[in-house]
Amino acid sequence: MLMKCPVAVTLSSVYYAAFSLVLISMLLWQIASGGIHEGWTDAVFSVAFCFVLAVIPGVVALGLWTLGGGARIGSIVFALLHLVVTMAFLSKVSGGHILPDVRIGVDCLLIAIMFRPEVRRAFRIQAEGIRLNLK
Repeated sequence: MLMKCPVAVTLSSVYYAAFSLVLISMLLWQIASGGIHEGWTDAVFSVAFCFVLAVIPGVVALGLWTLGGGARIGSIVFALLHLVVTMAFLSKVSGGHILPDVRIGVDCLLIAIMFRPEVRRAFRIQAEGIRLNLK
């Protein structure tokens, strides 16, 4: 039985894909504009690590889009980690910053979406029998 992807999951997937694209484009812009001041031999591990981190939301987006089994949990974990990092950032800076507040709201919304009953049903893992065609 094929489950139709709920609209909230599709929108969450689009958000994660856009977030990943923004992170990757920022990294590419930093590389192209000479924003990395260390030599390449010193920076290659850090740049590669940042690219891996930037791809994670894209992987979550693909999993959500295809209703992959672990994507719902991955989305919750990623949103929680993003929420914690943003709150830590806000505890270190002073003044009013609207963007971190918006990100906190979006992360809370993403977590709430992933716990909705229709979303949970869409990600329910269906057991399939193994058929061995031995004749």
